[in-house]
Amino acid sequence: MNYRATWLSLLLTPALALAALPAVAGTVTGVVRNGTTNQIASGTTVTLIQLEGGMQPVAHTQTDAQGRFSLSNPGIGQQPMLLRASFRGVDYLEPIAPGQADTKIDIKVYDPTADSSAFEVLHQIVAIEPQDGSLMVGEEFDIENQTKPPKSFFRAGGSFDFDLPQGADLNQAEAWGPSGMPVVQHTIPKGKNRFAVSFPFRPGQNGVRFSFKLDYPGNQATVDLRSPYPIETAMLLAPPAVKVTGDGFTRAGSEHGWAVYTRQGVQANRAVLLSVSGTGPIPTATGNANNGQGQAGDGQAGADSTVTPVAQALPPRLDSVRWIVIAGFVAMFLLGAFFLWWRSRDPEAVPATGSASAPAAPAGRADSREPALRQNVDEIKETLFRLELRRQAGTLSEEDYQAQRQRMEKALRKLVKS
Repeated sequence: MNYRATWLSLLLTPALALAALPAVAGTVTGVVRNGTTNQIASGTTVTLIQLEGGMQPVAHTQTDAQGRFSLSNPGIGQQPMLLRASFRGVDYLEPIAPGQADTKIDIKVYDPTADSSAFEVLHQIVAIEPQDGSLMVGEEFDIENQTKPPKSFFRAGGSFDFDLPQGADLNQAEAWGPSGMPVVQHTIPKGKNRFAVSFPFRPGQNGVRFSFKLDYPGNQATVDLRSPYPIETAMLLAPPAVKVTGDGFTRAGSEHGWAVYTRQGVQANRAVLLSVSGTGPIPTATGNANNGQGQAGDGQAGADSTVTPVAQALPPRLDSVRWIVIAGFVAMFLLGAFFLWWRSRDPEAVPATGSASAPAAPAGRADSREPALRQNVDEIKETLFRLELRRQAGTLSEEDYQAQRQRMEKALRKLVKS
């Protein structure tokens, strides 16, 4: 699958249609429920947030005795928006997709806890790609919350810490809960190349992803992949033409054209040095793919050159989502490339790293001086791309896929005609 071609087809299809959305005020209704007690959450403040122009609250209300709320605004159905439920000092966000003027969205909130035992980091996934004298690096962490009774893990000063190598230029950080909807995070500097994000990790599977750029003089660099948390399994993805060696990493075959390396049992705060050299483009989904089987001939092996099938090298849950992980990093690097290009043509452009709790959008999206049209189109492109990923991975039914895509296409159709 060619991701660039997929994006292009997703954009061209609605652009050729003739229908347009009616410009009418929309309404969103729902119920807020406390998932810890399974009781309705009356008196909870629910805020409607307009993303256009930078996270602007446009309406708010409080839930009634039955936990119900209702909000109306002309932007509902016309553009991507957010609902924010503020419960016991923690904000819970739910996206409102464009294309449907009247919609129902229930919000589940939880009692918060700052107890570190509620929070476990299972896996670390790293992807690297050389780009014009720089090395783009993306890291993703698979996080699990199994609290009983269920509670959200949250700390205002930082729910999740992460380290960057010396000299790294942070691009963007995202976090998501069990729904899988990434939310751009404001990053909190904590000194000595450490940053944090304050995000409520709800019961179930959560995640954090961030990307950064390193200088790559002479097409070689050493990358320190240390983590503040112990990691059960680390997985590394690299273009086959790029030579990679690292302490403890074992070659584990290929996946959709990427050379895959794994390492078991990484201690917290331990330096894990990765030596990278050479250049090579991001693989396409079909390039050198081997359906998860080991393939020794398309890249350099790590410290241990034993090649095993990827499915045997990865834990079951990580193996089941590896295609989504790979596709997510492909998207990240494509967006990162655009970010670097945009910054080079407009040095004063402001990157989107400081926007707290906004839906994940392409890095390098135009700043507030750019037309709202560009911002809305970028939001819709990202949503369409993620719908395709979920459909291909089998995590979204065909009926839900078609309904959500139609809403996105209607919204994009209106933007194209405006």
